[in-house]
Amino acid sequence: MPARLSEFTRAIKQVMRKNNPIPSPLPLVTFPKRTWSKFLFIYGPRLRISGGSPVGLATSGNALIRLNRTGPLGSKSDLIQVPEDGIIFKDVVRYGFWEPEESLFLAHGIQAVLSDQDSKTVLIDIGANSGLITRQTLKFADTVCDVVLFEPLKKHTDAIEFNLGPYTKSHHIQIEQVGLSDVNSSAQLFTDLSNKGNSSVFQAALADAQHEVTDITLVSTHEYFVNNLSQYDHLVLKCDTQGLDASILSKIPTAMWEKVQRAVIEVWAIPEIKIVDVDALMPALESFLMLGWTIDSETNLAVGDIREFWLSQSGESRNLFLSR
Repeated sequence: MPARLSEFTRAIKQVMRKNNPIPSPLPLVTFPKRTWSKFLFIYGPRLRISGGSPVGLATSGNALIRLNRTGPLGSKSDLIQVPEDGIIFKDVVRYGFWEPEESLFLAHGIQAVLSDQDSKTVLIDIGANSGLITRQTLKFADTVCDVVLFEPLKKHTDAIEFNLGPYTKSHHIQIEQVGLSDVNSSAQLFTDLSNKGNSSVFQAALADAQHEVTDITLVSTHEYFVNNLSQYDHLVLKCDTQGLDASILSKIPTAMWEKVQRAVIEVWAIPEIKIVDVDALMPALESFLMLGWTIDSETNLAVGDIREFWLSQSGESRNLFLSR
């Protein structure tokens, strides 16, 4: 047996002794696919045939992950930088991507509007974290647009700068180390230490998780959009701020909402959500042809149903997908 094959076989036997990759045999029609998916989930990163491999720390203190195969985040052997935690870091190691359905949805929006060569399009990422959604979106879209990212935490903007580095020569990328709000101000940001993608000005959004607190700068949403984004013909938008989304999005001018071609909004139903913000946002949502909790919704959501969930105080969160 060749040395490399023998080493591979020993690795499989070692991990097989610790885990059982065989799922329930029923239904039989999906058994092979489910078995292979579970095998990759458990063993893929260890055998370096899926996901990514941690290779150390960057000077910023973020973890560095080398991709084991080409996928949504990049090519095999590309390096990705993320804060080390129990959610995003682990998913990138296991799968080699992070919520790619959001990125694919946004990328299709960019591709659709860029068929007009004379138009200017910008991808806006509010609550960008490490920039993984934007990086995947740019890879899927495979075409040029401008990008603006809002992320108030320095460790995360360091990761964004690293992760979007390959696109800086072909795209104009603006990283704003601030949060958006109704006025220019400051605030404390609470970050879940077990899931560093979960940061919010509302401590309730973190439940009882261990967290750290950071003082951040907030800028007026209305002023920023009017002063810096009015020149664009089309906007593609992602907003994920763990509870501040209604407040932020309701401050975007109506004329600019009309330019939004696609959007993904994380809707948090926590008690801190203000009725006035949700009600101010609803008219902007009514003009979209597609509204759904998933990208393949067969029937559109009623705006009233979105409002009801947003104000339910259930503590749940869902992604809302919007398209013209």
